[in-house]
Amino acid sequence: MMEILEKDHIRRLKAHAHALKPVVWVGNNGLTPSVLKELDIALEHHELMKIKILDSDREARHQLAEAAAAELQATCISHIGQVTILYRRKRRED
Repeated sequence: MMEILEKDHIRRLKAHAHALKPVVWVGNNGLTPSVLKELDIALEHHELMKIKILDSDREARHQLAEAAAAELQATCISHIGQVTILYRRKRRED
């Protein structure tokens, strides 16, 4: 289930993500199982990350970002151009 974040928390995440470089690039093949696996690993390690979606269609980029977030149970913090910021709190093992 996707986490609902407060506006202040989103603002802080955006500020923190500003200096980040894209960790994963989504190419012409879209959200393949291997791309989703890499995204999942990166989110588990970083919690907050940028991905770059290499599609010229704005709506297609938005849909890919939302699909990735839904599949990974993450939150889309921001979409600017080809760059999307995803956030997912680390899963804690007790």
